[in-house]
Amino acid sequence: LKGTVDFGIWYNKSDENVEGFDNSDWDGSIDDSKSIIRYVFSLSNEVFSRNSKKQDVVAQYSIEVEYVVVITTSNQAI
Repeated sequence: LKGTVDFGIWYNKSDENVEGFDNSDWDGSIDDSKSIIRYVFSLSNEVFSRNSKKQDVVAQYSIEVEYVVVITTSNQAI
């Protein structure tokens, strides 16, 4: 490790925040009642990740849709 002391990844302190927003459409499609979930992540007001997807299953209750949205968004955030 000699000679590598000056190597590394340096992060500057800043006030930049990562923000995430999600949304679900429980009514979904009129044809199949599947929900559509959407999420977006931004850093310093610049979007770096977004998605909109119709779910594979039909949720019976709105709480099920919210659970799927939270899990999907959390997985993307990680």
